[in-house]
Amino acid sequence: MSDTIDDRLDALVRAALPAAPDGLVLTDDLPLAAYGLDSIGTVGLIAALEDTFGCTVPDEELRPANFRTPGTVRALLTRLEVTT
Repeated sequence: MSDTIDDRLDALVRAALPAAPDGLVLTDDLPLAAYGLDSIGTVGLIAALEDTFGCTVPDEELRPANFRTPGTVRALLTRLEVTT
């Protein structure tokens, strides 16, 4: 059984949160900065998204607002038409 896009996205986001406690539920509105996502972590998350989903995040999408919550990251992937 293969992982879904949501499963892979959750794993990538969770890996980018150094202050996340075990068992943290990643709701769509969870503030990622509150759990340690900083600018360096965001760059790592972008690279992981590109590697995992075979996409390129264009310069105009490299805005903090796209990486505030799991929901905003998911919306970014939707805009990039990630399907795998």
